[in-house]
Amino acid sequence: MNYKFKFKEENSNIELRKKDCDKIRKDYSNKIPIICEKDSNKPNLQEIDKSKFLVPDDLQVSQFSSMIRQRINIDNKKAIYLLFAGQYSVTMDATMSEVYEKFKDPEDGFLYVIYSCEETWG
Repeated sequence: MNYKFKFKEENSNIELRKKDCDKIRKDYSNKIPIICEKDSNKPNLQEIDKSKFLVPDDLQVSQFSSMIRQRINIDNKKAIYLLFAGQYSVTMDATMSEVYEKFKDPEDGFLYVIYSCEETWG
């Protein structure tokens, strides 16, 4: 799956995106720059109020997932899923720095994440 992120389409200049990410990483060396977008295959899923995040590098994936859940205000009966680089899931106890090192975008340095959800059994 080669997911097309809106952020990349709207900011098509790779050099500008890379410069932006490099500046963020320099100014906030203990933070992870993230672009988080809704799964375009889930039209009924609420859009998030912002797509750019800067999170502590020691934040766990489970904590980031909770942040996203709160921002989109989804029903507790729905499970939220995060796909890093548009296609990879990770364990919830991984730190964002571990995920960043493994899945950061090779072109611009941002960590791209898709959030999705599914109904769970109640």
